[in-house]
Amino acid sequence: AESGEMYGHLTTANSIRDLVNHPAFAGFGELLLPRDDNSRYYDTPLRNVGSLMPYHGHVEPAVVVGALNHMIDEVSAGQTIFYNFYSDEQKQNDPAKENTGLFFYRGDPDAPFAVVAPGGGFSYVGSLHEGFPVAQRISELGLNAFVIRYRIGSEQNATEDLAAAITYIFRNAEMLGVDTRDYSVWGGSAGARMAGPIGRAEAWRA
Repeated sequence: AESGEMYGHLTTANSIRDLVNHPAFAGFGELLLPRDDNSRYYDTPLRNVGSLMPYHGHVEPAVVVGALNHMIDEVSAGQTIFYNFYSDEQKQNDPAKENTGLFFYRGDPDAPFAVVAPGGGFSYVGSLHEGFPVAQRISELGLNAFVIRYRIGSEQNATEDLAAAITYIFRNAEMLGVDTRDYSVWGGSAGARMAGPIGRAEAWRA
């Protein structure tokens, strides 16, 4: 955001289209949503956001919107909230990698970090429910939290994305302002299946 530019909040009355096109999310608004093509949901109001994630229950629209508004406030404060962990060259070689990235919820400077891998049965990424609100709570406790948007459709690809994202954070820890010691990986459902191999690899390396 330009210095002093304030972006307006979303409400549960706003539509999915309003979310995708929100100026604070320019360039990556679609990646906030569960699927690679969410256009059929654009007219859905955020109060019905749970309908986008059929494998998830107890979705609370106000909580979802609150976590999104936290990111909007960060952008208004001049913070970067989205990072690409694949290079342009890697994306050119595999266009599916265009639909990846990390959303950052800052905690205390140089605190350890957590990576949250939302579930969705590898048919969608449930960041709106199982990612952003979780990361917001982690950041409120002082830790730095990332939510990964991974490739849909393949457990192997999704797990490779998680490994690549962690590598990116390690390589850019100083720029991101995070401590790489005592980091954690959080996963729900499909996300837990991604986190498992990462944990086993870390245990083997240790």
